[in-house]
Amino acid sequence: MEQENFREVIFQYQSNITNEEVNEALWAEVINAEDGVFMLYSIPLHGFLIAPGDIFVAVEEEIEGETHFVFDHVTNYSGNSVIQVIIPYEDNSTEVEQTLNTLTEKNCHIEKISDNIILLAVPFEVNYQEVKQVIEALAISEMIDYAEPIISDKHQEDIEEAQLNN
Repeated sequence: MEQENFREVIFQYQSNITNEEVNEALWAEVINAEDGVFMLYSIPLHGFLIAPGDIFVAVEEEIEGETHFVFDHVTNYSGNSVIQVIIPYEDNSTEVEQTLNTLTEKNCHIEKISDNIILLAVPFEVNYQEVKQVIEALAISEMIDYAEPIISDKHQEDIEEAQLNN
C-alpha cells in the first residue's frame, strides 16, 4: 500500500458489537482528494455498514485539534460483503485460521484483529454460498461464532439460489 495514495478516514458510528459510539480509523484509497472521494481499503471492525471497495465521500473536520477526513456518505456500493468471525476458545484458533485461509484461494481478504477476532471481506465476484458453507461448518462444530454485518444483494442472491437448488 503506497502511503501517498491512501489516507486514514475516521468513521463515527454506533458499534453493533459493543453498542457504544465508535471512532474507527480505516484506510482508504484517495479517488479524488479535492472532492473528498475515497474507496475503502480496510475492513470495519465494529460492523459499520460499508465494505472494502465501496466508494464514499469524507469531509475534513477538526477532531481534538487535528484535521481529519471524516466519513460522510457512500456514493457507490462495491457489492462486496463482510463477515466477522469470533473464536470463543483459543484452543481452536489455529485450526480456524487454517480453514479460513483456504478462502484466500477464492480471493477473500482476511484480516486478523486479535487471537479471537478475524474479519473477512468477500469480493463481489465470489459465490457467497461457497464461503457461507465454510463458515457454517465451523459454526456448527462450535469452533466460531460469526456475524454478517453487510451482505451485498449479489451475495444474498447466491444464498437464495443455493437454497432453491437444494
